[in-house]
Amino acid sequence: MLFRSIFNEVVPKRIREYVALRVVYFFSSYFQSNFTFIIEERWEFADNQTFRAAEVYLPTRLAGLSTSELLVGSSDLKNPAAEPKFGIPVNTKIIDEFEGIRLEWTLHSVEPKKYCREKRCGEEKIIIFTTNHKEKLDPTLLRPGRMDVHILMDNCTPFVFKKLVALYLKINEHVLFDPIEKLVLEVSATPAEVTQQLMANKDADIAFKGLLEFLETKKIKKEEDSKTSAAVISSAFTAAPYPDSKKPIGSIRFQPLPLSPSYCNVSSRISAMAKPNDALSVDTSLSPRVKSLKPSKTMVITDLAATLVQSGVPVIRLAAGEPDFDTPQIVAEAGMNAIRDGFTRYTLNAGITELREAICHKLKEENGLSYAPDQILVSNGAKQSLLQAVLAVCSPGDEVIIPAPYWVSYTEQARLADATPVIIPTKISDNFLLNPKDLESKLTEKSRLLILCSPSNPTGSVYPKSLLEEIARIVAKHPRLMVLSDEIYEHIIYAPATHTSFASLPNMYERTLTVNGFSKAFAMTGWRLGYLAGPKHIVAACSKLQGQVSSGASSIAQKAGVAALGLGKAGGETVAEMVKAYRERRDFLVKNFREMEGAKISEPQGAFYLFIDFSAYYGSEVEGFGLISDSSSLALYFLDKFQVAMVPGDAFGDDTCIRISYATSLDVLRAAVVKIRKALEPLRATVSV
Repeated sequence: MLFRSIFNEVVPKRIREYVALRVVYFFSSYFQSNFTFIIEERWEFADNQTFRAAEVYLPTRLAGLSTSELLVGSSDLKNPAAEPKFGIPVNTKIIDEFEGIRLEWTLHSVEPKKYCREKRCGEEKIIIFTTNHKEKLDPTLLRPGRMDVHILMDNCTPFVFKKLVALYLKINEHVLFDPIEKLVLEVSATPAEVTQQLMANKDADIAFKGLLEFLETKKIKKEEDSKTSAAVISSAFTAAPYPDSKKPIGSIRFQPLPLSPSYCNVSSRISAMAKPNDALSVDTSLSPRVKSLKPSKTMVITDLAATLVQSGVPVIRLAAGEPDFDTPQIVAEAGMNAIRDGFTRYTLNAGITELREAICHKLKEENGLSYAPDQILVSNGAKQSLLQAVLAVCSPGDEVIIPAPYWVSYTEQARLADATPVIIPTKISDNFLLNPKDLESKLTEKSRLLILCSPSNPTGSVYPKSLLEEIARIVAKHPRLMVLSDEIYEHIIYAPATHTSFASLPNMYERTLTVNGFSKAFAMTGWRLGYLAGPKHIVAACSKLQGQVSSGASSIAQKAGVAALGLGKAGGETVAEMVKAYRERRDFLVKNFREMEGAKISEPQGAFYLFIDFSAYYGSEVEGFGLISDSSSLALYFLDKFQVAMVPGDAFGDDTCIRISYATSLDVLRAAVVKIRKALEPLRATVSV
């Protein structure tokens, strides 16, 4: 499968393997964040018959938590009197949310198209999908099972399990998550024997009861506290149930589980570890701050596309926000000269004086802003400048106002500062620009920072000066409110649009932190060079923070930065030629997507992104893929079936759209448009666009 290579790199082998008791493991210590999972299990038989299903082993049901009504196959725990629903039709997406974790499961296909939908175990309903011919198959014909995971990484609140073992068990009226104080299970059965028992009966509950009875005959050792009320217990095995394996499955030991009789919050307190006994004393858990952090979906899609290309899949990559031009020769030569001249040692933490003076000159000439060198902090990229600014001015409980769509890191940087992101949606009909009335309605005494990005990533929108002046008048009414102005795309702008620095507006100089850099305009993404300009005491605080994080930026990159600023106003002809190419590409895409039925766009005035509303296609079903219900599933569809990599809009806070980067050649964009048109054709048959 398309995503298998990524899955195999991320998850250790013993977790990848299909486990004898059909136990699904979720170890957050391996993933290091909250994720949305789409999990598919594939069973292959020696007679070439295939059984594929998304089996409903949801931790919510195991812990007794409430489930979504979409969770077909279990009773509605919010309404116990309701009649349970059984069976999951092909291509049905199941969504389960609990404790901030969102799981998405899709039953893609079943061959032959028959499956079990009748059994119930106790008060909880557990559905095991089977084919009606399973009882006719010799268990030894079963090949190793496979579990493919699509890691989407979105929509998760700050919560991750320290160690979660999601155990499949609900027999009669007993739940594994009773208040077990101590439990040791030792299993001497071989995988082949366990597989034999699993295949013995077509009915799931009978099969599991038979397995448990079988394990009892193998003298499973059970040490339970007298308070434990669970009469039926199962174990998780560390080896896959391969029929030809004669090696004993092994044992598993659980640490004491400090669980209450209530199931409501039990899963957040599970500390069971599926590790050898001698490893139980080692605590390698992550901090809540890091566990709550979402990875950049832009980087995820970009890395996935790169991995596919390396494996021989010809992917059209439109995900990364990276210029396709080389660094200007004169800039590259300045960096190489720095190496030849031995300018390779530590620099001042705030940056070399030559570069900071050049930045001051640039801000004065191009932006009308007067700064001294001690008001400039050079960092390892604008992203570091942004984070340090947020950390310097925000306190726990403060609110950071962020218009959506937004760059992916803004919300996570606010959370790293223990601040609360307050999202203000914008409209495509307003060119994704912040409405001043919406801003005013969201401001409170806790409002500390407003983040503006113009030109915008991901929309390409440019704030006109008149609108910025309206926003400035609102900001002026709130003494605690500061503005973080991200101006990294300043020079990539298409006339008649013009750029206005927020700090240049009346009374905004002392309230504005301006961030800029060299990556976008000068095609220097790998050089990692950005800067912050603002009030002296705040810049000094950011410098102090940087001194404990990274120290000064690369000496070589700083010399290159001096050369870049020497190209002339707005980068001179060198940057102007790049912008001319970007504009040509933009015009090509705008024309083509305006002609596409069901696609809505706002013409970008800057940057090199197109943010396209494809929501008219949501609800489409595609044979061999499944339901397209949101931007993530649509982006995966484009990548999986047509090898075009784009970033889903939900990464930017707008699930109706997908972001295309046109920082690539016109030939590549032409090929992409052809593929996107072809990809949308089967979708039109199932939705009205």
